[in-house]
Amino acid sequence: MKYIFKKFNIGFAIALMMLFACQEDDSIPKRGKPTISITESSKTLNEGETAVFDFTIEYVVNEPIFIRIDVLDENGNPIATTEPVGDPNSGDGYAAIVLDDINVPYNSWFDSGFFSYGYLGGSGYVAEVPAYTESFQLSIDALLDAVVDEAPETYTFRLSPTSTMAAAINEEISITINNVNACAWTLETFDAFGDGWNGGFITATINGVEATYAASGEGSTFEIGMVDNDVYSFTYTSGGGSGQAPGWEEENTYILTAPDGTVFSDDGTDGTLIAEGEITSGTNLCN
Repeated sequence: MKYIFKKFNIGFAIALMMLFACQEDDSIPKRGKPTISITESSKTLNEGETAVFDFTIEYVVNEPIFIRIDVLDENGNPIATTEPVGDPNSGDGYAAIVLDDINVPYNSWFDSGFFSYGYLGGSGYVAEVPAYTESFQLSIDALLDAVVDEAPETYTFRLSPTSTMAAAINEEISITINNVNACAWTLETFDAFGDGWNGGFITATINGVEATYAASGEGSTFEIGMVDNDVYSFTYTSGGGSGQAPGWEEENTYILTAPDGTVFSDDGTDGTLIAEGEITSGTNLCN
């Protein structure tokens, strides 16, 4: 009889422990995969802007979440985002395709290492959400081009699980891109010796954002996009002195052409080096 009583006490104690564990551990009823929800599924933006989509995860998980992003055509089918360049089983068999009007700033399905799960026709990007994340954002860039009077364009993207998905998602998002009056400045850089500018560079500052440009090899040509009323400046920074390292400045020349055809250049024909400092500045107007 004592033996039976001991067994009863032990069994009762285990049952109480399980009861309290269930009450304290709110993860027990959360079986399967949490659902990912989107706050707003469509965005309208201008060329040159970025659409940002906000998501929430039903509850956090202890592993990364990988989301496949497909760009869809007018029939709802994924379009190719990579093209074959070699053996698809080698790890470097496909290269990304540059899409018109948009940029999806995530690695392709192939570059993300998911080719081992099947290539699926060369489409798709993969966004990684870190473990223990409750909310996150995905972004799509609308590219700025110099084509005027385009009608608004809408792009649709399908979000779906990958083969190692830790959460459930089946959503479509879309962006509508409005055309803006855009144009391009052309910067041609030359190096007489053919070894590039040795430390010299031109800085283009547009609305406070800087980008630098220099000749590579014998020279390089750059298209620098702007829209109406962008505030800009171009400056030249020397890489060193004449006839000596590191700069070899006498080898450097450039031609900067504005959208209206105005040319700013320093070709060294007068025997002087490129002048340092400002080349031109102002407020941009496209033709």
